[in-house]
Amino acid sequence: MHIVAVLAKVGLVYIGAIFLIFALFPIRELIAQLPKGKLKTNWITLATLIVIFIVGYLFYATDYWLDHDHNDGFDLVVPFIFFFGGIFVFLVGKLSLKTASDMRKMAILEHQSITDSLMGINNRRYFDQALDDEVKIAKRYGLPLALILVDVDRFKDVNDTHGHLIGDEVLRNLAKAIKNIARESDVVCRYGGEEIAIITPNTSLEKAMILAKRLNETVKKSTMALSCASQEEIYITISLGVSSLNFGEVSSRENLLQRADNALYDAKRNGRDRVVTLQDSEKGS
Repeated sequence: MHIVAVLAKVGLVYIGAIFLIFALFPIRELIAQLPKGKLKTNWITLATLIVIFIVGYLFYATDYWLDHDHNDGFDLVVPFIFFFGGIFVFLVGKLSLKTASDMRKMAILEHQSITDSLMGINNRRYFDQALDDEVKIAKRYGLPLALILVDVDRFKDVNDTHGHLIGDEVLRNLAKAIKNIARESDVVCRYGGEEIAIITPNTSLEKAMILAKRLNETVKKSTMALSCASQEEIYITISLGVSSLNFGEVSSRENLLQRADNALYDAKRNGRDRVVTLQDSEKGS
């Protein structure tokens, strides 16, 4: 019975060590998914501590096995602590990896739900919510807010001449060009079709005009695609309508959006390839 008790105690400790070893696999996979930083360093530290525990488990079990003067009063408390400690760490490692994987999937799904699959920028759903939020913030704190609507001139001609695949490439490169020029605080979204909306928080109409004119000049000078047949460089022009909150007549998201749309319509009607402001729109009416 004595040897059976010894085997039971040593076995529990060894099995606990095995669970610790298996715990390293999900933790190692988790560490590989983490970006460099404090969080990754902490998990590496934890993995190192687990290795130290494994060595301690094995040393304890081996030393107990080789010790022929076992205390008969020694019970199973310590071996069980070692055993369940190993299981605990194993489960923590598995659950941590599963939680991280699920959160990553949720983040990907959330990103996909607010991202336009063609242009790679925020979609109309995101735009509607963002505009609501920015208008509320601007009104609450009395901050300026401007909106720019961008439309590709004669985009149908691009599709008819070069095909829809080239048209899609033009839209993708246009979105990239706008993202490169827009500030980090600006919200760039696909508004619909070949239209792009840019929400510019804490920005006056004058500053929004400067940004819009810069976009107009940059786009017309940039190659947006290459023709499949002739490898001809394809250039486009854009029309832009700009409006801003003034806390008078233009005091809601609907007003802001309608004025920007009116300004864009005037830009298209008056020759395209131009920037029209809210005031310009009103003068033309």
